[in-house]
Amino acid sequence: IKRSTQSHPLIKYYIGDNTIEYSNRLVEDEERMGNRFIYKYDFSILTLPENLYRKFLQRKKVSYDKMITALEFYRKRLDAFLSNVNYYKYYDIYSIDSINNIVIHKKFYLYSYMGVEVIDLEVQDIVEILQNIVNLLERYENYNMYFMSPIHSNNMNFANFYCVIKEKQAVLMESCDPFKKTPEVRLCIEEPTIIKAFEEYYREIIEQIPFIYKDKEEVIKWIKSQIVLFKTNYF
Repeated sequence: IKRSTQSHPLIKYYIGDNTIEYSNRLVEDEERMGNRFIYKYDFSILTLPENLYRKFLQRKKVSYDKMITALEFYRKRLDAFLSNVNYYKYYDIYSIDSINNIVIHKKFYLYSYMGVEVIDLEVQDIVEILQNIVNLLERYENYNMYFMSPIHSNNMNFANFYCVIKEKQAVLMESCDPFKKTPEVRLCIEEPTIIKAFEEYYREIIEQIPFIYKDKEEVIKWIKSQIVLFKTNYF
């Protein structure tokens, strides 16, 4: 899709095996100034402490070189997030299944530059993930987390769709086949008008989310209650 024969494409597509270039773009946009939105089925890897992310990669028997690359992308994105979150607003929108998958099913959908894999969680893993999320929410005033039920998702196929919006910079989108590890479609949009439309759309989504799933204090209380219940049942 092009504006004219002398302009840049409106949309840049990343072919399935071009994982390094796409991951570099994620890092680049994380480093840029501006507010950020994430719309995702399960939690971002940035909600994981590094020791746990490394542990999950080892558990999946990722080769040493691939693990080093995955950790490098993780650290760059995390460093950029921690540098910017004191100045810009961060809005993470997740499916309510993201909590259910962890607490009830003991599963985590692990995203890396290689694709998406399901991790079987141990008891301590679950506590660490939930506690780290609480720590991030309590420590950073600009960091916000919202949870959507299927009723409020406008019938979108949450499990197959992932979107990152960096204000005035870019929209990055992925679509996955649930039976395949690597996303089917990865693309980047840099057209300012389209980026603005995405920003407004996701603000509207947040407006439609029930209060108990978007008020920061309520969200923290809810996640803390899950930690208590889980510790009561398993420790």
